[in-house]
Amino acid sequence: MPTKVKFVQYGEQAKVKIVSYGEDMQVTPVDYGEEMKVKSVDWGEDFKVKIVKEGCVITSACIEAKGLPDDCSELNIVRAFRDSYIKSLPKGNELLHEYYEVAPQIVSGINRAANPKEIYSNLYEQLLSTIEMIEQGKEDEVLKHYFRILNELKQRYLH
Repeated sequence: MPTKVKFVQYGEQAKVKIVSYGEDMQVTPVDYGEEMKVKSVDWGEDFKVKIVKEGCVITSACIEAKGLPDDCSELNIVRAFRDSYIKSLPKGNELLHEYYEVAPQIVSGINRAANPKEIYSNLYEQLLSTIEMIEQGKEDEVLKHYFRILNELKQRYLH
């Protein structure tokens, strides 16, 4: 079973907090996703970790705006796209790393806003159009849409 972790610091080498022990560990990301493969800097061995869902903009939009569960169809479609398409891109892991690095900060910024529920609701509507593009097989359009949304969120909520 994967070890549950929260990211503390991102970069070439990341620092994660092991949830069950409360200890920090330096790791090198090997493969991204909900279950992530990392290499321990201290121990030099690969192991799987499960990222505690904290700070994912897409998850927050679904849960906060619509009260949906973490395993709703919307999130499953986006996760499948991430795992089957984005990870297969030459710079796919790099794209995912950037998202995992900024998403918790964006969520914090949204949560500090005067109207977080409204913001998440708007993001959920954008997610629905993204899902429509995924279902139509428009992968390139999905990526352009993703970058536009992510850049807007970064400009607005990263201070």
